[in-house]
Amino acid sequence: MKNIINAMALKRAMGISLIAALAACSNSPSNGDLKEGIVKNILHDCSLLSIDEFEKINGMPEAQSDRVYQVQVAYTIELEPAKENKILVEKMPDRLLEISDMIDRYRAYQDKYHALNEKLEAESNGDHMGVLKKLNQDPELSVMKKEHDAFEKIYHQYYLYKGDEAQMLLGRMRGNLRRACPETSFSGLMPEKIEDFGATVSKSFEATFTMRKTDNGWQMAR
Repeated sequence: MKNIINAMALKRAMGISLIAALAACSNSPSNGDLKEGIVKNILHDCSLLSIDEFEKINGMPEAQSDRVYQVQVAYTIELEPAKENKILVEKMPDRLLEISDMIDRYRAYQDKYHALNEKLEAESNGDHMGVLKKLNQDPELSVMKKEHDAFEKIYHQYYLYKGDEAQMLLGRMRGNLRRACPETSFSGLMPEKIEDFGATVSKSFEATFTMRKTDNGWQMAR
């Protein structure tokens, strides 16, 4: 008899604990609530966009109301190519890929040169000629510099001639994305390179959202 009573007491305690746990869970939005809020309010149910990775970093109820919750999240959005853009990239002339690659290498040299220059200047005690000498002797920069110098001589003519065509194509591809999802803002999501419009690309974000508890569950405040 004593065993039966103990078992009943244990079962009752477990039931109370479960109810308490469920109540606690309902007092804050779940990851599912947060993802749904992002999909509906940020991505506007765009079929080309999806949440790939998601992490809740922090969260706390508002002091004035337990029905309002501030949540900090980190997430990654995947952008699939619009059908029209995939076709455009597949048919894209080689010269447009060529200019894209050349400009990338041009910028890579400049970034590396400026980063090394700043580092050497900080260590030089004002010896600017010594800094210049070290820059010219850097083996990686030396290899990059030959292509950089050759490109710099023709950069403006080359870019104006073929760059205009590239810009027109980029404008067309951006328009295709916006037409596919007219309610979605692609700020921070729009690819920068022509070839990326034909592939799935990912962008990572970190943001704080306000969630409100309604009769239909937790909803993202607009």
